[in-house]
Amino acid sequence: GVTHLLSYATQQESERQPYLCDMVFLSIRPVAVVLVGVFLLVLPLSCDSLANSPSVNRKAVMTRAAISFVKERDPSAALRYYDMLPPSPYLWQRGLVAYCAGEFEVAAKQFDFDRSVNGGDGEEALWMCASLARIQGTTKADLLSSLPPNGLVVNDPRQVIRDSVKLFYDFLSTSPPDDLAAKFLTSNSGDDKTTFYADLYLGLLYDSISPNPTLASSYLSKALATTYAQRSSDFMISTAENVQKMSLKT
Repeated sequence: GVTHLLSYATQQESERQPYLCDMVFLSIRPVAVVLVGVFLLVLPLSCDSLANSPSVNRKAVMTRAAISFVKERDPSAALRYYDMLPPSPYLWQRGLVAYCAGEFEVAAKQFDFDRSVNGGDGEEALWMCASLARIQGTTKADLLSSLPPNGLVVNDPRQVIRDSVKLFYDFLSTSPPDDLAAKFLTSNSGDDKTTFYADLYLGLLYDSISPNPTLASSYLSKALATTYAQRSSDFMISTAENVQKMSLKT
């Protein structure tokens, strides 16, 4: 009787519930998809927006963005983010990026600023000299004055950097003998890191004070082929890649 009918109705209702749930899900799924799509569109925030947030370290955001563009071989974009940071004599990465972006006056000014607090730094001197060499109207006297006297007073424990500064000085102050570059490489052919830096700065020399795009690209390729370049996260490796990219366009 009644008990049997109620039991049957309950059974039918329980069997219908999964079906009804499926129907509800199917009816709301298009709306859900639209909402998720909108959410994904508005979720990404630009580095600029993040940097303006009071809860975010602006310097960290700008620096990470710049480094990511350096690794992507887009120095112009990297420079834009470095330019959002307050001027600093310790922002040598900005000078390197400016050089790679072809902004040689910006690069020279940054390295000059850096040297106001670290005048004996060998690498700052090399990049300062290279930047000036790429600016039209710069004289050989200007280039020599950007280097330590006689290319010898360098505050760097690395022999390869001291030798690189002397190499630049000798190329500018005399008629360099044909074997000058070969002797430089021979005396700096020790460990893999030293080889990388020797080839890097010989490549920079031919990219700037003694322009020869073919030689510049060749030495930079050798630097990037070293095991050190393949395994290290050294900022100078990405710098070498960007200088080579610029050199190939010359």
